Amino acid sequence: MTDGKFLSVLAKVSRNGSYYFTEDELYHVAALRTRNKGGCIGGAIVAGGILTIGISIVFGEAFATLRFILIGILWLGLIAAAVMMQRKIIPRKTWDGIVKTWKVKRGEIPGLIREAGLHEAPPKQIEPDIHDYGAANLIVCQQDIQVDWLVLNEFHSGYAALVISENGYPGYIAIKADELLQTNPDMKVFLLHDAGPEGEAMQQRILNDWPVQESQIRDLGITNAMLDTFGVNEKVREAFGVNFPLHAIPYHQLSTLLSRSITDTSGGDFTYYWAITYGEDGDLESDGDFG
Repeated sequence: MTDGKFLSVLAKVSRNGSYYFTEDELYHVAALRTRNKGGCIGGAIVAGGILTIGISIVFGEAFATLRFILIGILWLGLIAAAVMMQRKIIPRKTWDGIVKTWKVKRGEIPGLIREAGLHEAPPKQIEPDIHDYGAANLIVCQQDIQVDWLVLNEFHSGYAALVISENGYPGYIAIKADELLQTNPDMKVFLLHDAGPEGEAMQQRILNDWPVQESQIRDLGITNAMLDTFGVNEKVREAFGVNFPLHAIPYHQLSTLLSRSITDTSGGDFTYYWAITYGEDGDLESDGDFG
């Protein structure tokens, strides 16, 4: 991969440096931007044309039947090979190696969130109201890194929300969240989770372990059906396995859906907000993120 292409992936995932992004999100973008979107088919047509002429010259009219069979086999093989190559995406292990090499040569990638790192409360002069403001919403994420993803992109400050993982990360926010749930039993609790069995079971885990009622909870996690609606590439989904991480969805699109969900009391899920934002036929590749 050339430096220019790598930089174009970084620009795409960060929206030209506007957002922090996760490793899974970076891979998702890279997998789509590095696949062949038409060159294989074009190359197959050119190669097929040249080889067809060659076969016609070599075998001529005397071997018309054999010539016809060979040309047919040639085109079927070329088409099959082109389709298979076009569907191929860069393997995760290969991409991780590219990122590692870049880091060795160029240093850390600005904006890349490698792991959860908000274990300590920020200094008062950086975020003076972290313990003082009256949070109106509580956002609970399935994974710790999703907390960093939202907080570093300052989503929480725009919606007076505390963001915490179901594991109680970060601890200093867990204390504040517990106080708010005790003093405000009607507080809305928004759940964000991955697509897959673990994510689907999150609401039940929260009901079992947290001091909340089902009426307080609004499940805004992603599901496999939503991935179909979003147009997530089939090969990309296979690369992630059974559980597709929420933080592999482009932040600017996920935050748009989450914003609409918090401010709209109609109770729609991400599928509904996706349709009214991008249209029923909208997908990740055609809506300005992966084109």
